[in-house]
Amino acid sequence: MAAATNAVTSWVPCPRQNWRSSNRNPPPSAATRDYAQNRPLSARLLSNGSRGYIGLMPTSLSKAIHSTRRGHRITTNMCSILACYDPNGALADERETLMRDLSARMRSRGPDGSGYYGNEKFGLAHERLAIMDPEGGKQPIVYEDAKYSVCANGEIYNFRQLQDKYNLSAAKTGSDSEVLLQLYRHKGPDFVKELNGIFGFVCVGDGGDKMLAARDHCGIKPLYMGYGENGSIWFA
Repeated sequence: MAAATNAVTSWVPCPRQNWRSSNRNPPPSAATRDYAQNRPLSARLLSNGSRGYIGLMPTSLSKAIHSTRRGHRITTNMCSILACYDPNGALADERETLMRDLSARMRSRGPDGSGYYGNEKFGLAHERLAIMDPEGGKQPIVYEDAKYSVCANGEIYNFRQLQDKYNLSAAKTGSDSEVLLQLYRHKGPDFVKELNGIFGFVCVGDGGDKMLAARDHCGIKPLYMGYGENGSIWFA
């Protein structure tokens, strides 16, 4: 999770060390037909002490990789998000055009619609794969009167339970992403601890004075962070 307020950013990583060992996951026997090789393909020690490796790649997966290398692209449809936190307004005049152009490069992930919302301090762009509430769930989702907005990718499995638990006001859409906006207003950044799902999202509060970026604890939905001109921070 990352929280940005007045250009101060903090990250809370998921501490998973030594989560996999060869003792708990012995290699299959040589009689297993679906495996192309009987040895690990690569292994390296990560900075947190855990061991990251790919071992005993199945033949079916190996074929898919080789076909991709030959130029046959494998495309996975999902929503895409792009956010810019720009407290100094360095990109205020051209941000919308820039972000719409950058977001359009990810349109193959979300072919069902595009959206943008922002002001002089921030911008949110979204390419949508319409699953929940295809007609009314367009993003970014915005509460203009309260100056809150969100763009998200993924699924929040327990969104209805959370709406009932905190007696949240009636949602404006049928999208499970709207609960992120509701909870951010209600609880602040701590609400992420109660989410059950696979997700990457950016929430904006107080018209751009506050920004929260978070992903699911396993990183099933990716979230990248980078730094731009004059203190701007980018998420995708």
